[in-house]
Parts: sequence; structure tokens; C-alpha cells
Amino acid sequence: MDAENSPETSVKQKVAYEFQEFAIISLYLAFFFCALATYSLLLLDSFHVSYFAYGTAVINALVIAKVISSEKRYTLAQGSRNESCFTQPLEGVCVWLAYIWIPHS
Repeated sequence: MDAENSPETSVKQKVAYEFQEFAIISLYLAFFFCALATYSLLLLDSFHVSYFAYGTAVINALVIAKVISSEKRYTLAQGSRNESCFTQPLEGVCVWLAYIWIPHS
């Protein structure tokens, strides 16, 4: 019985951990994106332009949090361990830029 429940328990724990991680990253990004949206709102309000972008900020936070979670899971930017200290971070930055830039273009 324990052998049958252990994979299910580990899957449940993994899903719970990934959801918790996704929620924390989403809230963190949403806070900063909403702060930028507030700044834009206040700046454009001084020019009498009505602008409401909080929904877009939250959606962007959710999308980027999902990209971060997916990149952690699939580890596309790791490459080989024999690379120099300069090329591995550079490769990681290029992959991140592709992840973020392609959906927004």
C-alpha cells in the first residue's frame, strides 16, 4: 500500500510546491508591474489622459511567472558544465530574452 501511495504523494507535493512557487513569483512581479502601471497612470493623468493598465500588468506578471517556472523545470539555459564563467550566463541571458521578447513582439 505504501508503495502505491508514495508516487501519488510525491506528485501532490511537487504540484503543491510548484503552485506555491508560481504564486509567490506572480505576486512579486504583479507588485512591481502594478507599481509601474500606477506611475504611468499618474504621469499620464497630469496630461489629462485616462489610462488604466492594471489588468495588463497582472496578466504580464502571470505570463512571465509561468515562463520563469517553465524555464526552471526544463533548464534550457544550463548547457554543458564545461563552459567558461562568461559564456554560460551569456547563454542564459539570451534564452531569457527570447522567452520574454517573443511573446511580447
